[in-house]
Amino acid sequence: WGPLISGMQQRRTPASTPSSAVANGVQSKKVTLAPKKINIVDDYIGPIFLMTTTPLAAMFFFRVCNEYDGSFLTALKSLQQAFLDGEQIVWKIAAVPNATSIQILAAFALLQLLLWVIVPGRWWLACITPAGLRPSYKLNGTACYWITLGLLYFSAHFKVFNPAIVWDNFPQMITFLCFFSYAFCFVLYFKGLYFPSSADSGATGGGFVRDFFWGTELHPSFMGYYAKQYVNCRLSMTGWIVLMWCFAYKQYDIYGKVSDSMLVSVALQTLYIGKFFLWEHGYFNSIDIMHDRFGYYIFWGVTVFVPGFYTSVPMYLVKHPFEMGRESALMLFAAGMLCLYLNYAADEQRLRFRETGGNTTFFGRKPQWIVAKYSTSDGKSHESLLLTSGYWGFSRHFNYVGEIATALCWSLPAGFHHLLPYLYVIFLTLLLLHRLFRDEVRCQLKYGKYYDEYKKKVPYYLVPYLF
Repeated sequence: WGPLISGMQQRRTPASTPSSAVANGVQSKKVTLAPKKINIVDDYIGPIFLMTTTPLAAMFFFRVCNEYDGSFLTALKSLQQAFLDGEQIVWKIAAVPNATSIQILAAFALLQLLLWVIVPGRWWLACITPAGLRPSYKLNGTACYWITLGLLYFSAHFKVFNPAIVWDNFPQMITFLCFFSYAFCFVLYFKGLYFPSSADSGATGGGFVRDFFWGTELHPSFMGYYAKQYVNCRLSMTGWIVLMWCFAYKQYDIYGKVSDSMLVSVALQTLYIGKFFLWEHGYFNSIDIMHDRFGYYIFWGVTVFVPGFYTSVPMYLVKHPFEMGRESALMLFAAGMLCLYLNYAADEQRLRFRETGGNTTFFGRKPQWIVAKYSTSDGKSHESLLLTSGYWGFSRHFNYVGEIATALCWSLPAGFHHLLPYLYVIFLTLLLLHRLFRDEVRCQLKYGKYYDEYKKKVPYYLVPYLF
């Protein structure tokens, strides 16, 4: 998630359970943002367009997989005909939430909350925010992740719960999540304005629409636990894999077996998310956590877009049980594992560098870095270490290479009959490129001449000698 290595000396994890001071971070005085010049496109047209179209798009996506054989063209023709016949288009896309869909979502949310609170885990102090806050996070994600999958497997094995009903009620679940996300974003909006958890909060000066879309608080917390960790990690990332296992079970329920294409895709994504939880503390240094406030942009994305779109390959494969053959399946799985390792190794190097203060080796050599100085909005001076060796000497965002390649490997089992299974890897590539350039601009403004020096040492954005 970018080359930034911040606050190295202060990121040691407390050994004991946090006091309220640690759980809520170290705060500075309230920071008053300078008035922002309103941009009609960025502050109104863009957010309004996204907030009105993305919910229908999420609902429509599953319909294309389930009812139109994965063909957007067929689906659009059907909607056109329905419109000409005078039907209400919205009900051709959306599904009215039912009791079963709400019960499934509530049970999953409660389970993740209980595991998050009950399962032991050490506490991790994250980076210092612009206002001087240092959030702390409970690191028990790996245990909670595998406990969740174990409970799902054994509940299905002993017929306590039938995972196929998740597929049967998935349109209703997505519709409910769309409405819920809107409602909770209002809660987040007012909380950031009137009941903030830290100084990194308040109106941006861009008006209501911008504040609702981007959020009014960087790190909202409840009873000492940060909402971003619960929603982004426990609900969204864990829910991503739970849904795919349920989709695989639905394929078994229909055809009496799970295709090797489904197995390869689900296995790679299961290990990918398992890797995510191994370095969950690294995610807390990402743009999502460190710099993006918790508004519609993030909240709707992780509660609706992730389950409705990120699961697109298994969603498509449920009714397209393509058999690759043992050799092809094993080769593709091995290629995916290699790409996954590349992504993991790059992240591991960065974290090891930070935790050891550079007292380690990359490929048998001592790491190299640039000391970059900067100041936070409270006037305090800090230093960051910009890594220039190991994988991070190849390019400034080298970990994105393995991430995109891994996503391609779990998409390929779907074959080449439709574009739909490849929309995620296309989206991921565009998303990471967008984040790449955002990160470049932010780091340039933050570090100035130090970042100029860093770019001379590591001249490539992503792929060495190409880009």
